[in-house]
Amino acid sequence: LEKLRNKPIGLLELDSKRLKAELNPMRDARLDEVKAYIKNKARERCTTLLVHYKDCLAKIAVKPVHLKDFAGYVAVVKSMRESEKETFKTTSVVDQMYSLLQANDVAIPPEDMVLHEDLHEREVEYRKEMELAVSYRENKIEEMTALVTVNVGKLAEQVTSLDTSLGGEMFNQLDFIDDGGRVLEELSQIGAKLDSIEAHNETYTHYQELFGAETTSIETLLVARSKWEDVNTTWNAVHKWNESYKVYMDSEFRQVQVEDMDRDVAVSFKETYGLHKRVNSKVTETLKDRVSDFKGLMPTVMDLGNPNMANRHFTKIFGTCGMTYFDD
Repeated sequence: LEKLRNKPIGLLELDSKRLKAELNPMRDARLDEVKAYIKNKARERCTTLLVHYKDCLAKIAVKPVHLKDFAGYVAVVKSMRESEKETFKTTSVVDQMYSLLQANDVAIPPEDMVLHEDLHEREVEYRKEMELAVSYRENKIEEMTALVTVNVGKLAEQVTSLDTSLGGEMFNQLDFIDDGGRVLEELSQIGAKLDSIEAHNETYTHYQELFGAETTSIETLLVARSKWEDVNTTWNAVHKWNESYKVYMDSEFRQVQVEDMDRDVAVSFKETYGLHKRVNSKVTETLKDRVSDFKGLMPTVMDLGNPNMANRHFTKIFGTCGMTYFDD
C-alpha cells in the first residue's frame, strides 16, 4: 500500500490515494484485532502460570516427615520436574508476546505489567524452592526406604500369624461341622485382614518404586491367600449343605419338589467330590460322605415323592413300619 502511486493507463489514471483510503482502514482494523488478541492471550497465560507457580510452591513448601506424606511429596516433586520444561517454555512464550506488543507500540495496561513482573518473581522463587525440594528428597529418601522395609517385614509377620490360624483345629477338624456359619464368621475376619495386608503391601511396593528402591515381595502372602480360599470354599460348601439338609428334613414331605431336590443333591455331590479331590481334608471328606449318603437315599425319595402316590399307599408304608399314617 505504501508503494502505490498514481499511474496513467491510456486516457485513464489509477488513483492510488483513493485506493489507500479504502484499504488502510481495513488493514489497521485487522492489526488492532491481532494486537488485542495477543494482549488478551498474554494476560490469560500469565494469570494461568501465576496460579500454577503458586500451587507448586504451596505443595513443596511443607517438608513432610511421615512416610505416607513423604511418598506423596516425592510423587509431586517428580511430576513437577517432568512438566517444568513445558512450564518454562510457556513462560518464555509470554515474555515474547509482551516484547512483541512493546515493539509494535501497543499500550500495555499497568495491571498486566504487574502480572508479568509477578510471573518472573514466581518463576525465580519456584526454581529456588525446587532445588531445596530435590535436596530434601535426596537427604530423606534413604531413611524412608528403610522404614518401608521395616513395615513390609511387619506385614510378613502378620501373614505368618494368619497362616498359622488357618491351620488351626477350628478350620480343619470336625468340631464345627454342624455350625459352618460360625466358622465362616472367623474366616471373614481373617479374609478382611488379608485384604488389608494386600492393600498395604501394594502401597509399600509403590513407595519402593517411587523411591527408586528394590521392591520386596511377601512370598507367604500368596500362600496364605490360597489357603484361605480353599478353607473358605470348604466351609461355604459345608454351610450351604447344612442349610439345604435342614430344609430337606424339616419341610412337609408331600410339599417338596423331589425333582428339584434330586437335581440339587446331584450338583452338591459333584461339587463336594471335586472339592475333596482338590483340598483333601477331614472336613471335605466328611462333607463328601454326608452328601453321598443322602444321594443314596434319593431313589427312595423320588419314589415316595411320585405324584401318583395316594394316601392308601402311604398308609401301607407306615403300617409296614409299625406306624400310623395321618392325612393332615
